[in-house]
Amino acid sequence: MKKILYPGIKIINFKPATLFLAFGILYLCMFVGCDDIIEPDLTNKEVFLTAPGDSIRTQFSTQTFMWESVKGALSYRLRIVRPSFNHIEQITLDSAVTATRFTVNLVPGAYEWGVSAQNGSSATAFFIRTLQIDSTSDLRSQKVTLSTPVNGFATNANNVRFGWGLLYNATSYYIELRPSNGSSPIFSKTTTNDTVNISNIPEGSYVWAVKASNQNTSTDFSTQTILIDLTAPGSPTLSSPGNRTTISVWPVLLSWKRIETGAKFYDSVYVAIDTLFTHKILSQRVDTTFLSVTFTQDTTYFWKVKTIDAAGNVSGFDVRKFTKTK
Repeated sequence: MKKILYPGIKIINFKPATLFLAFGILYLCMFVGCDDIIEPDLTNKEVFLTAPGDSIRTQFSTQTFMWESVKGALSYRLRIVRPSFNHIEQITLDSAVTATRFTVNLVPGAYEWGVSAQNGSSATAFFIRTLQIDSTSDLRSQKVTLSTPVNGFATNANNVRFGWGLLYNATSYYIELRPSNGSSPIFSKTTTNDTVNISNIPEGSYVWAVKASNQNTSTDFSTQTILIDLTAPGSPTLSSPGNRTTISVWPVLLSWKRIETGAKFYDSVYVAIDTLFTHKILSQRVDTTFLSVTFTQDTTYFWKVKTIDAAGNVSGFDVRKFTKTK
């Protein structure tokens, strides 16, 4: 494994306006622990590349680049160049990813690829390997990389653009969209492009599949799922405080019952001092069905809760009010 150092820049501004922040950090370090506040320095850490192996020569144009996670890293910079970092003729890929793997289709040629671990204040060097992709007309060992929408995508739009990566040795692509229950495809098309727009998709769960072909061979299908959800969730029921309740102490526990359940739903809570919610003093997403609130003003407050699903559909809502007095 080779290591390429890219000079980093560290800037520390000792301005008067930052002294309060510095004392605040010092206080938190004493009572909370600095490891929970200050990002670790990644400069001297290593990124261990796992696949593909160094100096691999292969006919597989679809490659999945993998590496081990680095403690303290928030993302990774993956760079793929031709033919080498010392003599770059083409930057094939330069992307920040949060995962520790990335799949891409490559044309035949010599490559070097490198990964750097990064956080908000530091980064490792780039650790690199070489790769050689040989030419072949046989598609049976190749794979189409599906790019958009991502696997498991949920949407409340029934017009969707599907996209995938091109294979250098393919002449056409066949795409089909079929219900997840195994029914016959509702859409199919052969194209030379890398995108297809499908309109007026009925609500439901689907598998979309693409395979590449040339005159002699074809790949297997690459598949991903998509959910078309056009139905809004049911309106949540507000539980407490009761409507027109008068309270004298903070905090107030707002609670409600969500009709829908499951990890694909969340609620948004709104509190305002007017019935039209033009003067909102709280707008917060929560994964629970309760929220404790404290405000400074003794007045009448209006509140409502909306349920939002993974596709972006929004429920209806009821409005309640309570009054805070001394």
